[in-house]
Amino acid sequence: MSGFPPLPPINDMDMVLAVFTHESLLAPAQDDFREPRRLVHLGERVLEQAITYHYFMKKPVMPADEIEEQLQHPPFDFHRLLYEYGLKEKIRYAPGQFFDSPEEAKQFFSKYIGAAFLQNGIGSIQEWVSQTLDPGCITPSLPTGNTSRAPQPSNSNFSAAPPPPNIPPPSQPPPPSGFYQQAQSPPSMTNARGFQILAQFNMTAHQRGYTVTYPARSEGPHHTPTWHVQCCLDNQVKGEGSGQNQKQAKELAARQAWMAMGWGTLPES
Repeated sequence: MSGFPPLPPINDMDMVLAVFTHESLLAPAQDDFREPRRLVHLGERVLEQAITYHYFMKKPVMPADEIEEQLQHPPFDFHRLLYEYGLKEKIRYAPGQFFDSPEEAKQFFSKYIGAAFLQNGIGSIQEWVSQTLDPGCITPSLPTGNTSRAPQPSNSNFSAAPPPPNIPPPSQPPPPSGFYQQAQSPPSMTNARGFQILAQFNMTAHQRGYTVTYPARSEGPHHTPTWHVQCCLDNQVKGEGSGQNQKQAKELAARQAWMAMGWGTLPES
């Protein structure tokens, strides 16, 4: 990879599906927190934060206008990054679509960073950004919320992060069940097969000229809902599925629609 540092991994199959499915294969609306356009916005902000922090901590101290200049002209060649990391050939998109514009390359990479942030946290993103901008540097340490901090190595190119004020943090409610935990859990073979089925169904449908939509609704308690999803081709219901989460129900609906259309053996069979 021509000296580029390792890219933070994405192992969760729902995340993989969201990142590597081009918008030409997407249904018009999705309400999942992994919805690709939301990941793009998240990734853009995470990248901006990591770049800002890198230059903020760099020694000698960089003036504010120079930091602003770096943010106005992003230091990454996103097209090159796609090729260097072998990401472009993994993207699934509808026939006849092209993926060559600099803006699309930037959006895809931002989407990847957003997903990697959800799965791995800001530390791995900061490590990648700093090592890409300044290969071989000692990545600036991140604020931890503790007043006692290990000293920075004497040969560091970065200032030590200032200690936070000694103010007890406010109590916060626990995160919603299944949110980040789901992104951190290792992928199962069921998730992998679900990714194959959905990706193959969407691609096959578009190749045959169909528009695919997945109307969804939930019922039951907010913390343990049951999801019901329909798989529609040109607004005609071809499959239905129910499950404990929207992704599971969507996979079952796509599986049923695949069989109803008589498109042959399912991908994992």
